Amino acid sequence: MHSATIEKFARRKGWQIIATHPLSGGDIGKAFKIRTSQQNYFAKIYLDTNAREMVKAEQRGLERIAACQCIAAPTVHGIDSLHPEEALIVLDYVEPATPTQRSWERFGRELANLHRNTSVYFGSVKDNFIGLLPQSNQSLRKWSDFYREQRLRPQVSLAKSQGLLDSHDLKKMDRLYMRLSNILCDEKPALLHGDLWNGNFLVDGSDCPWLLDPSSYFGHREVDLAMTRLFGGFSEVFYASYAESFSLAPNWQERIEIYQLYYILVHLNLFGKGYLGSVRKILDRYSR
Repeated sequence: MHSATIEKFARRKGWQIIATHPLSGGDIGKAFKIRTSQQNYFAKIYLDTNAREMVKAEQRGLERIAACQCIAAPTVHGIDSLHPEEALIVLDYVEPATPTQRSWERFGRELANLHRNTSVYFGSVKDNFIGLLPQSNQSLRKWSDFYREQRLRPQVSLAKSQGLLDSHDLKKMDRLYMRLSNILCDEKPALLHGDLWNGNFLVDGSDCPWLLDPSSYFGHREVDLAMTRLFGGFSEVFYASYAESFSLAPNWQERIEIYQLYYILVHLNLFGKGYLGSVRKILDRYSR
């Protein structure tokens, strides 16, 4: 089935496929390197009831980042679908290399430049996805309102419906909601990657950083930095370069966990109660 989808796309483009190689990684689909007589391409096939909308959202995110001309994102060569629960996106293939100090410094500067792109509202004109889950981007003017209503509440509601949070957890969430405007720091909306863990970027052999698989919207730039801290894999050189390029509000490190809460709730909803202890630890800290 997967090869048929790729072959159909290649025929439509007039490409002659030499070889197709499966690649590792990816929780929600299958990835392939496509060798053609012209160049190499990266293909990802989403497998989900929302597959068609997911590839459209990824295309929008990559094209939005590329349009800023401040950090590299792979060119999207198109999307396609043969079946309701299978959709394909094809990008330039970027050969990964080991990050160096130079590439980390460049990454910090270029992410800061991405975050300088701003908007009147927090959110986006289109909803998108975070992993397999829908992500609402209804526009709001106040950041604490957006983070509460468009990020935390939908995930908490889903977790409640799945029996993953109990009444004590929900009471603590209610207390946190009331405190958010005092905890969070106001800034102009910044264009975010939106899911910036270490699997969603790479550097090439010329030390150029590339952003992959965005869940992009206009939010608070501390969100992207908090996500880089959640699973690790980012050099301290990256953070120093970012801060030198675009200074952060005082005590931003104190807000890391409040932004990680959103992503941990996503993991709770996708993968189960193994993440519940982390949710409760953050709630205990911020809901007092």
